[in-house]
Amino acid sequence: MPFPVALSALTLACVATGLKQRHGAAKSPPEGEDPDRQCKPSPPPPTFTVLTALWPATLILLLTCALGYGALKWGRSGPPAFDCAPADMAERITLFEKMVRAHAVDSTDQLVPAIFDQGLFLRFGFDELEANRSFEEAVGRDPDCAMCWWGLAYANAPNQNKVPGVPGGPFPVFSEADSAQAAGWTSRGLEIAERKLKADPKSEGLGREAAYLRAMGSRFPPSGRWSGHAQLAGEVRFAQMMLALGTRGTGDADALAMAAEALMNLSPWEYHLGVGEKQPDVSWKGIWGDLVRNAQGGLEDDPGAFDVDLSAALPDLTSVRGREVTATAMKRSARLAERLLLRVLEMDPDHVLALHLHIHITEASTPGRGAGGAEMGEASADKLRGIMPRLGHLTHMPSHNFLRMGRYGDGVDANQEAWEMDLRHSSKCVSPYLPEHNNNMLIYCASMAGMLGAAQRQGQAARDALGKLYPPYVVDGMDWAPLVTVWLRFAQWDRLQAMEEPPLDARGWISQGGYKFSVALWRFAHFLLRAADLEMPKIEGGSRAARKLAAKLSDEKVAAERAFLDLKAVVEEIPEDVKTMPGQGVGIYTQAYGALARIMYLQASAKWELLRGNPDVAVSSMAEAVNVSDALGYMEPPREHQPSRQCLGWVLLQAGRPDEAEAVYRRDLWEFPENAWSLLGLAQSLEAQGPDRKEEADAALDRHRAAWRGGQDGVRLTSSCPMLSSRAS
Repeated sequence: MPFPVALSALTLACVATGLKQRHGAAKSPPEGEDPDRQCKPSPPPPTFTVLTALWPATLILLLTCALGYGALKWGRSGPPAFDCAPADMAERITLFEKMVRAHAVDSTDQLVPAIFDQGLFLRFGFDELEANRSFEEAVGRDPDCAMCWWGLAYANAPNQNKVPGVPGGPFPVFSEADSAQAAGWTSRGLEIAERKLKADPKSEGLGREAAYLRAMGSRFPPSGRWSGHAQLAGEVRFAQMMLALGTRGTGDADALAMAAEALMNLSPWEYHLGVGEKQPDVSWKGIWGDLVRNAQGGLEDDPGAFDVDLSAALPDLTSVRGREVTATAMKRSARLAERLLLRVLEMDPDHVLALHLHIHITEASTPGRGAGGAEMGEASADKLRGIMPRLGHLTHMPSHNFLRMGRYGDGVDANQEAWEMDLRHSSKCVSPYLPEHNNNMLIYCASMAGMLGAAQRQGQAARDALGKLYPPYVVDGMDWAPLVTVWLRFAQWDRLQAMEEPPLDARGWISQGGYKFSVALWRFAHFLLRAADLEMPKIEGGSRAARKLAAKLSDEKVAAERAFLDLKAVVEEIPEDVKTMPGQGVGIYTQAYGALARIMYLQASAKWELLRGNPDVAVSSMAEAVNVSDALGYMEPPREHQPSRQCLGWVLLQAGRPDEAEAVYRRDLWEFPENAWSLLGLAQSLEAQGPDRKEEADAALDRHRAAWRGGQDGVRLTSSCPMLSSRAS
């Protein structure tokens, strides 16, 4: 096919899909388009020998994808002008400086070792796309570099964000075709390594390269025998062989870290036992059966079943240089993975992959201090924060821990730096990894800290990101809703009053139901605006208050009721959430528009029932909203723009049930340590229980004042849920 024709065909494919898929994010096409097709440059086939020419072609194809999708989003005028100057490879190496350490590879090209290190570093940060570019460049410069072929396979192998599966669903998978391609790359590299080793059999470096390639080759099932079961067994084999390699001689930190990563792949995003859950664990939502139980049980319970004695290699550590293992209940495979990561950090305290994975494996455990949970990853978060100034995702990663530790201001700082880094890399035509994730985390952390100014600025920055982030379609749909959620949480009534209806392209990562969710968000705000203008009676006698309120019907109440019914109507139109994998609840790739819209409706119902004088019904509505939220499962940042418990506590106070409100606020403070919103609610609930609790109330209020960062913006918090309060308060 002539090149111009190929470009035209790709353009049409991109217009048809509008899909950007990376192993850490999946963006669906606009509603009504075919979700089963993908627009993504494929890695080179295992048979080519010269790749240098593919680098400019890859850039052209990526830009073509972006422009093709732009025809749908922006019309004939196209996207906003995007001006970037592609970095040559020497400059690209400096973009990702401070890679901490090098992994020696055999090559005749002077630049290839640095390019390989760059690719490995990017893959340690889960940036599969840019890692592929680096490894492709390395192979193009030196097709006889065995480890460069290994790098291509590693960059495209399964990870915690890309599990084995059949393509065509609403989330990225590692498919049979991916396995075959990675196996081909590995085979090519192993042929080269064995040829070199035959010529120089005493070379330790070449021997190690061959061992790395054999381990990678064991990971992928033979042609025609691929299945999810087989790929899972491959992860176990790879972990075995890398563990053997990592414990040989003086040890190999990279090999041990990769063994830990493979073990984490056995239960991605679900490393901890739930309440009442028992060993042995069954990975990937239980679809793998006895193989998983046998394999994972063997890894820890029966070391003799493997070539290396795991018990000798990894004694039952309780600490490594003062770093304790997580005390909360973990799955066997995750427990062994954590022990491996701690061993790596003993060998190399700056190991990027180990620090990254250690944050992930601990973050979903018990939050806060003193429980032996998420705090076990805090040292890794602080360490990564200190050594990672050159890659957006790794700069952002410590905030996963900071949010669980109540360090919301530190989370803001980390994500602000990550966002600025993404903009700098975009100016060099380097596609940043998940800039929308950094954006959302920054806004969430700022909101939790009360930093209205920072949250608003980032919400506006997201709206202004078109033309600043490369390629333009990476920000599609993330630019409208975040700012609205900030205004809602902080009850910025004037800004909400001036807000126009959402644009037709307002949605998040996933298109299904996205626009209707945006409409629901707008109608939710519209209802709260109307309701905030109504006088909130103090509920004392229940039926008496209801009679008084019924007598006070006005045009404003009629308008509020109409707005409430409009919200209810659009919520009912939003499709049911589709479960994705991996992850708890609905999975990490589900935007959960249906659940979030349901939560908004229940919050609006609570407000409406308070206005009608039905406080107990209002409490029931808010309690149901909490249940819907809890069922979503763990996600960072949480999908809700404000934890529903903060509003449930406030509704309980309005209903005259301060003791129950106290319990709700304490539960929220367990999940979000030292958050100023629930500290204020806790103080108010204690004060409402009488003078005997005054000392406790004063202490909680002091903690609130220490945690609240809104003073710098002139924001004073009077309620744990301002959006449900009246405008006068």
